[in-house]
Amino acid sequence: MTEKNIELVTEDHLDYHFKTHGLIYASTSLTCRMMDMFALMLTHMKESDWNKNNDQHFVPEYRFNTSQLTQWFDIDVKYLATALKNPAKSLGEKQIGIEDDKGSFAYYPLLAKVTYADGTLTIKPNGELRELYIINSHKNGHAKIDNNVFKKLGNPNTKRVFEFLCRYRSNQTEMYFISVDKLQVLFGVKTDKGKVLKKTYMRHSAFISRIIAPALADIATNPIAKDKLEIITKDGLQGYEVEPTSDGGCKIRFLVKWKNQLSIKEAEACYSKISSLMKQKQDIESEGGDVLPTLREIHSLFLRLGNEGHAEVLEDEINKLVESNRIPDEPNEEELKLAEKRREVDNLFEQMFLKK
Repeated sequence: MTEKNIELVTEDHLDYHFKTHGLIYASTSLTCRMMDMFALMLTHMKESDWNKNNDQHFVPEYRFNTSQLTQWFDIDVKYLATALKNPAKSLGEKQIGIEDDKGSFAYYPLLAKVTYADGTLTIKPNGELRELYIINSHKNGHAKIDNNVFKKLGNPNTKRVFEFLCRYRSNQTEMYFISVDKLQVLFGVKTDKGKVLKKTYMRHSAFISRIIAPALADIATNPIAKDKLEIITKDGLQGYEVEPTSDGGCKIRFLVKWKNQLSIKEAEACYSKISSLMKQKQDIESEGGDVLPTLREIHSLFLRLGNEGHAEVLEDEINKLVESNRIPDEPNEEELKLAEKRREVDNLFEQMFLKK
């Protein structure tokens, strides 16, 4: 099968955000709006942002203007400040619980700051969590989370479950069983020390039936999600199976089949297309032409293949080319008059004070 027989659907980097395994399995309690705000930052975050001027201690800031915010949150500009104020304040105060391999927890501020002024939202991650933010530095991998689905899910528990499903997008990899006790900590039902935070959901059966099962049902019926994945029903349970543990508890595994995952032949076609485009880029360069459209197409294909590292390098190259090709704004009439006055004063100054 050749690349001509396969429809190669390219992707834009704004369609996804990436979240490390550690962030997904961290203990957090965020509202939907807070989760969307955090996802906005992650969508724009690249590994190179953390290495400005080769400074390993540099912490990036992310700024979003009114146009970006209204589009992302789907909010009219006149309601923007009101809608973002409380979520931004709460997100800036949130801590995140990180569990190590031995079961110990540590808590850190999730972000260094969140501010909103003059129509601009600024988010700065906590530099102490550097390794947790950079997807290529996390040994346990990361999730590629579809923003179009994620933003349409109207419940924070549903968003969390969707993140778990995205951690295992490959249909060749089954999600492993996870203890319900651990999930209760991650979903804020109790602390890692066993302190009850939400008594209603402490029984395992109640937690599954009132938090996990409804979340999976919401994802299964979401019109956008339906095009991306299938929630599988097994033994009458939609999207999950439960297995008892020796200590009298239970563990759970989510059941999902992702659609439109690249087959070996489709991946092969992508690589063939990239190879062809790279040769095309060389030809265009030798003729002094514009290589930007070709670079953008290669960038999209690398994203489609899940090769975020190559895509990031290309994105930096694209941004450099865009900046170098930017045409300066033509000065307006007032600016031209000011420049003429400045020249007159400079000439008079030179004649009166510099030529003695």
